[in-house]
Amino acid sequence: MSAIIKRLLIPITYITLLLSSPYSFGIEDVRLSAGSASLPLGLYLELIEDRNGSYQSEDIVAGRYDYQWVKNTSEIPNFGYTASTFWYRLSIINDTNEVQSRIIQIAYPLLDHIEYYQVTGSMTVKSLVTGDRTIFDTREIPHRNFLFDLVLEPNEKTFIYLRILTEGAHQLPLSLWQERDLYTVDQGELITKSLYYGMLLVMILFNVFIYVSLKETSYLYYVGFVTSFLYMQLSMHGIDYQYFWPNHPSIHDKGILLFVPFTMLFACLFTNEFLSLKTNSPLLYRFLNLNIAANICSIIGAFFISYSLSTKISVGLVIPQSLVILLAGPLLWYSGEKTARFFTLAWFVMVLGTTMAAMNKFGLLPRNVLTENGLLFGSALEVVLLSFALADRFNREREQRFKAQKEKFEESRQRQAIEERMMLQATHNQLTLLPNRVLFQKRLAEILAEENDGQFHLAITLIHLKRFHEINKTLGHQNADELLKIISMRLREQASQVHGAVDIENKEGIQSPVATVEGVTFAMILKTHTHQITEEAIESLTKQMLEPIEFKGMSLDVGVSVGVSFFPEHGGNVATLLRHAHIAVDMADKNDNQVAIYAKEMNPYSARRLTLMGELTRAIELNNLELYFQPQINLQTNKLSGMEALIRWQHPTHGFIPPDEFIPLAEQTGIIKSLTAWVLNEALTFGAALNAQGHKITISVNISAMNLREKNFVESVENLLSEHQIAPNQLVLEVTETAMMDDAVKAMKALLALNDIGVRLSIDDFGTGHSSLAYIKKLPVHEIKIDRSFVMEMDKNLDDEMIVKTTLKMCHSLGYEVVAEGVESLIICNKLRDLGCDIVQGYYLSRPIPKGDFIKWANARDDDSKNVETA
Repeated sequence: MSAIIKRLLIPITYITLLLSSPYSFGIEDVRLSAGSASLPLGLYLELIEDRNGSYQSEDIVAGRYDYQWVKNTSEIPNFGYTASTFWYRLSIINDTNEVQSRIIQIAYPLLDHIEYYQVTGSMTVKSLVTGDRTIFDTREIPHRNFLFDLVLEPNEKTFIYLRILTEGAHQLPLSLWQERDLYTVDQGELITKSLYYGMLLVMILFNVFIYVSLKETSYLYYVGFVTSFLYMQLSMHGIDYQYFWPNHPSIHDKGILLFVPFTMLFACLFTNEFLSLKTNSPLLYRFLNLNIAANICSIIGAFFISYSLSTKISVGLVIPQSLVILLAGPLLWYSGEKTARFFTLAWFVMVLGTTMAAMNKFGLLPRNVLTENGLLFGSALEVVLLSFALADRFNREREQRFKAQKEKFEESRQRQAIEERMMLQATHNQLTLLPNRVLFQKRLAEILAEENDGQFHLAITLIHLKRFHEINKTLGHQNADELLKIISMRLREQASQVHGAVDIENKEGIQSPVATVEGVTFAMILKTHTHQITEEAIESLTKQMLEPIEFKGMSLDVGVSVGVSFFPEHGGNVATLLRHAHIAVDMADKNDNQVAIYAKEMNPYSARRLTLMGELTRAIELNNLELYFQPQINLQTNKLSGMEALIRWQHPTHGFIPPDEFIPLAEQTGIIKSLTAWVLNEALTFGAALNAQGHKITISVNISAMNLREKNFVESVENLLSEHQIAPNQLVLEVTETAMMDDAVKAMKALLALNDIGVRLSIDDFGTGHSSLAYIKKLPVHEIKIDRSFVMEMDKNLDDEMIVKTTLKMCHSLGYEVVAEGVESLIICNKLRDLGCDIVQGYYLSRPIPKGDFIKWANARDDDSKNVETA
């Protein structure tokens, strides 16, 4: 019986399939005889939802699932975000007597996978697989949208089947075009969009220029917002895939995933900054910060979670975030913030367009010109209005800055006066008021840098008062200081009359060809054409200086020794010329002559120095050097806070070699690089040992200007810190003002790199170099170290105390920690504590001591602190 039933069902089933096949009369034919330029095909479509994606094209074409076809009722099918695969079909008939050619267009470039089948009669005459996840070359017609060529013979009928699968919004804006009309309309659309892209690009460049000029963060965020939005639009329109990544669909695939959250990230940052929400509305500020975090997570998640989920999250965040940003404008406007006016209008049109576009992606609104181009229209108006908002804010901020500048004018003048005073102290001898060594060396360097071509000779002349120390001991310091002032003024007047004398300083009526380079040693620069003229001028000046000086009823003969070195014969740089002039002074003094001109054979140091340099290299290799450490105490806690590493060299033949002798030579010969590396390694080794014993303190190491010019210096420091497991903020690298000014560009680059890895930076000997806080505050500095020359006498010298007090105040106002070195008494230590100094070091606390003694000293210090706390 069952067999008979089966035989009866077979023909019934066959008849049913035949009636529901693509050749049945259920499909409304698209007729080409109409000849229109374009024809929307949405209402001609039938569709099947394949939830599991299991239907095969052979079965679809053969009519196996014909009973599932349903009529599409919308002009543009829109199913939002769906995991289903959809099959579409339509029937096209050429009801003319001529061959007809058309183009089928899917005007939505974000579909992941498209299978296209053209079936005529019982044959599949064309099949294509394309989508935005296949390389661009798979497209039949190279275009940002999906285009398919259709050619029909007279009275020929064909069926088009489309299989669509996408993880983004599922939309199918399908239309049939005459080829010429399609490209005409397309070019117009492309020109419109190009103008739109160009407008955004102009706004980006314009605001980049404003940011570079004003360094205003809101402009930078605005640039990030417009840039992200521009790329998002390029991605949504398929432009980036066609022109930027045609062979890399995976990059294009990330466009929407990344730049939708990037756009909203910068929108939130811009809103926070532009409306100053941190101050004006802390609640909104915190809420937007949460959204910023959400967008960052969305960006990161784009690389790990599925495309479908990532897209839903990215687009889903747009609506609430846009509404919150829109709400922020009126709230601030209502509270009296006038800059929110244009902001509110700008975001209203933007949010309106964004919301319509997002709702369209979710299938809540139909696809049409308004929803499809809502972002384009809204963003264009938003860019213009936000530009007005930025301009309005700029004008208001300019008014506020002008007011603030006016209020701070007096403070600025006072600070300038203090800086000028400090500069005077740093570049002039406090007693004679003549330029000091710093200013003399600077002036000499400027002259050496001038074009010469052998047209002139320079004579660096040092004049030393031979018997002044004897007079000082006889008459006392007060009388000696007064006499030295008289001598310096007399020398300045006499030197002004010397032929070829170069002014060391010449400004605001102050003219001086003489500088005080040491206590009773003066320096001049003579610029003449021949040595003979120079020597005659020096002899004449020396005779005048040998004349007795009347002082308080006494006729005093101070005596002089004059040393001369010539450029270029005796050296080509400042340090060499001064060193050779000093040697000449020594020779003049020893040989009881008034004037001595440097000669190579009179240099008693050259052989020793050459020997020292070779032996210094060997001492580094054999580890024959030693580090001493001087403790640093925090005045607020009275506890050990750090130590400074100081190098010591006990030579087996020459005995103790002071650092002031071999370090300058090491800098001149390049040995300073390996010497600094040795010091850093030893200091960090000891620092690790101290850490292990519970003494976690900072380790201060002096570095040279040459170290800042080393190519791999920062990398070597980072490696040493890692090797010894020392935290970067435990290491303090001390640099002198002179070292930073030597090559300011390279020094700044190196200091910024050191700061980036977390190393603390300190300005050593502050106040003795030729710079100012105006320059120093641009550096990534954490600590200022006041030079010992200002600290040692501050209990006796009110000027020194005032300089230290002013330095502390200004450095603290700029956020620097201040270290005072040269603390040699309890009085000075207490004064520094009262003035608010942070850290001190000096002989009062401890001299530099070896490693073992330092550990004992530190342990004893800890024991004393514990006893005090217990008591």
